[in-house]
Amino acid sequence: VEDGLAAIIADDLEDDEASAIAPVLQILLQKMWQEATQTGAPPAFTIQQYRHLKRRGILLSHFLQEKLEELGRWNREVIDSGLVIDLLMFHTTAHSTSNQRRISEIRERYEHRLDVLENLLQEFRAKYLLVDVPNQQEAGEDALSLAHDILAPLIRKEFEVSDKPGQMAARILANRVREWRGKDEEKPLLDETSLEIVEKGRPGMRIWLVDEAELVRESQEHVAALRRQRRNARIGLGLASVFVLVFAALFFLQRKQTAERALAARADRLAVSGQTLRPVDPTQALDSLYQGWQLQP
Repeated sequence: VEDGLAAIIADDLEDDEASAIAPVLQILLQKMWQEATQTGAPPAFTIQQYRHLKRRGILLSHFLQEKLEELGRWNREVIDSGLVIDLLMFHTTAHSTSNQRRISEIRERYEHRLDVLENLLQEFRAKYLLVDVPNQQEAGEDALSLAHDILAPLIRKEFEVSDKPGQMAARILANRVREWRGKDEEKPLLDETSLEIVEKGRPGMRIWLVDEAELVRESQEHVAALRRQRRNARIGLGLASVFVLVFAALFFLQRKQTAERALAARADRLAVSGQTLRPVDPTQALDSLYQGWQLQP
């Protein structure tokens, strides 16, 4: 171990007073050992190696992915919906640092997911993703924070690139609500595709804000009206098709009946002609009667 490395790591860890130092230190040492043993040379922990890994974000990126996989094995839905990354994102700041959140604040923000929230928070604690904040506990209200500040930029990046339903819904709402707020008349609503994504993403994100809920409600009404119009149009088209078929059937039936009546009239004329010609020309009379007989249905 290079001289001075231990002091540098200790200083970095102490920068975040709320961090869980033991698990974070274990992660750092495991990753550095993996890197040190890959060269084939005698393993060595150096300041250069530590700073290189820290700059690349490797020290905890593997840890974060590993914990997300473990959470997926515990409950696939909280991962696939995007709820896990949304909740972790809530514990970061815009400056990519850890942000303390009161338990009551978390419950209010995710009140539509109380079915899994408490157990999920316990899993976060057990996996050293979130830790209890002591000073808040002394004040009488529990709070949680990321296990360490250096998790924050990794979580924010994961949130930004996520294609989970919760994150897709959050991005759509963030963009469309701004447009929707700025219009007094003919407000831009969500189309069917966007609305479907937002509705599907609701379990994987925080509770909708007032403007977001209103936008979704108006969009649902608009989309429902469009669907009724399309349904009525399909019904109208179906009825029109039925009318066309009925009209065509009646037309062909009438033509058939007209043709049959014409044949019957001709057969009658030939029969009369045959009766008339019998005394004069029996052969011609027989031919007329035969032709008339052939025309009978």
